Amino acid sequence: MNAPATVPSLRRADPRSEVSGQEVHGIVSYSQGHEQAPFILWDISDQGLRLWTPVRLKPSDVVRLTVVKPNVLILSADVRWCRAVGGGDEGFYVGLHVLDNQRRLEALHKSMLEAKTAGPMSPT
Repeated sequence: MNAPATVPSLRRADPRSEVSGQEVHGIVSYSQGHEQAPFILWDISDQGLRLWTPVRLKPSDVVRLTVVKPNVLILSADVRWCRAVGGGDEGFYVGLHVLDNQRRLEALHKSMLEAKTAGPMSPT
């Protein structure tokens, strides 16, 4: 029996980091900028994001993200996939490939990795 083929467009090109313990959220603009919804960042890589939002987004749509915490960052991204959480009653996880502001996304990813690996400060 052969293993199912993996769809290359759904695979990540680089490692991702969970955002647990760090609150990163903002606003996603969709429907050509006519609609907005809040989002919470779930995980991050140097080229993409997975977020939670209460609205279903369409794969291949381009959305605009405004990260408001911890720092303001505006990104355009291509929706790669959207999956319901709890049948859609609990929102949606959305996979995004970032189209611009790559260096700022990489800096955010790096700062989150550093925060995740930093241990408690020792007394001096």
